[in-house]
Amino acid sequence: MSETRTVLITGASSGIGKATAEKFASKNFNLIITYNQNAEGGEMTKKNCIKKGAASAELFRLNLSDGKSIADFTAEIKNKKFDILINNAAYLAIGDILAMSDRDIDEMINTNLSGTIKLTRNLLPQVEEVIINIGSYLSFQPKGRFAVYSASKYGLRGFTKSLALNVKNKKIYLFNPPVTATRMASGGIEPAFVADLIYKVADKQIRLKSGSEINYNDYKYGPVLAPAVHIYKKIRQFKQL
Repeated sequence: MSETRTVLITGASSGIGKATAEKFASKNFNLIITYNQNAEGGEMTKKNCIKKGAASAELFRLNLSDGKSIADFTAEIKNKKFDILINNAAYLAIGDILAMSDRDIDEMINTNLSGTIKLTRNLLPQVEEVIINIGSYLSFQPKGRFAVYSASKYGLRGFTKSLALNVKNKKIYLFNPPVTATRMASGGIEPAFVADLIYKVADKQIRLKSGSEINYNDYKYGPVLAPAVHIYKKIRQFKQL
């Protein structure tokens, strides 16, 4: 009998993180999941994961904009090994840059970029196989009222690709979901559809070179046609320049 695998997912109290945790739970994984402010949502995710078949589920509070919280969390799990790390936690504030508060700017940069980098650095020796950073389509198709959020996700793209060149013994990917029906967005596709593709990438059902960027919308017609769809979109973007 094969050994039960373990996944660590940040920001699992709602949205994509919650759906992803439940997807891995249905595959009998051990889960380590985190929340920041939504403790009730975190507890609900944990309960749902147990119901859906998780071998085990542990819940921790983690604030990626707080260095002490990152240090405390990594100290708590320092003796654990896990197969997959999914950096999903994010913070979004929408608005004109002239009206953006220092707090919102700091929260987005710290949570989405620098905190994620610090957490990944701390946990890197404990990750056995795969790291997936959850980016955004706004990192390559920015919109005006998302300037800081887009900047943080642009940075996460660079970090992911560079880390893949630096770390050769793990697969490291950037996953860009489309507009998804979460607390961050007023509409979009169901998080469960995004979670299903994240699981397939993490489980190596979709095999890609480390450092690859996976755009959900490229996979609408299946993994076989995804490379052709991606190339077609790149050609269209080039022609529009």
